[in-house]
Amino acid sequence: MQQRRLLNLLRWLGNELQISLIAAGTAEALHAVQSDDQLANRFEPVRLPPWRAGNEFEQLLSTLEAVLPLRLPSNLTGPDLSHKILATAEGILGEIVSIVTRAAVRAVSTGKESITADLIDQTGFIAPSQRRRVAV
Repeated sequence: MQQRRLLNLLRWLGNELQISLIAAGTAEALHAVQSDDQLANRFEPVRLPPWRAGNEFEQLLSTLEAVLPLRLPSNLTGPDLSHKILATAEGILGEIVSIVTRAAVRAVSTGKESITADLIDQTGFIAPSQRRRVAV
């Protein structure tokens, strides 16, 4: 029921505002949009590749670090931390942000005020591929 409401809202926004909508999401979100014939015609699916090591990834980490409320620099772009973040997140943007956010919270709560590899480990973050294997 809520999914139908959201799809109706998307259709209404596009019609009422006369704008093109851009959406990002999971495969499940794509299936939801494709369940509505009118919306399916409005969205062209484009698969975004996972992040890879390089200048763009370093820029992402620099941007994230710049907005963190930490008193000390973390040097997220350094080879050790950037590789750890990228590998643990499996290149998925939302996971990258989650790791950095959780580590920043841990850094503040422990008084360290800087993200380290040990702090990332202490967050208990589980990589996406491992989450799928965890029995509930």
